[in-house]
Amino acid sequence: MPTLISNSTLWHLHPELCRDVIWRASATDDALLCVAMVDGQRWRVVLHSVDATALYGLYIEDRRVLDFDDWPGFWRWPA
Repeated sequence: MPTLISNSTLWHLHPELCRDVIWRASATDDALLCVAMVDGQRWRVVLHSVDATALYGLYIEDRRVLDFDDWPGFWRWPA
């Protein structure tokens, strides 16, 4: 499970994620906020429960990569 760190340093620690990603809204699951295909891999952002330490979780394929609170400006919000 990833460790939650401040959002100000989070993206600097994961430069491979700092890219233009076009997300699509998911209508299949309330917890699954959006999905994207990036370099042939399925990226998912899930919405955590109210009592979680972070608002969102990023999964690449089925691996939990990180948790974050603020949506990064380099990702396009799902339409």
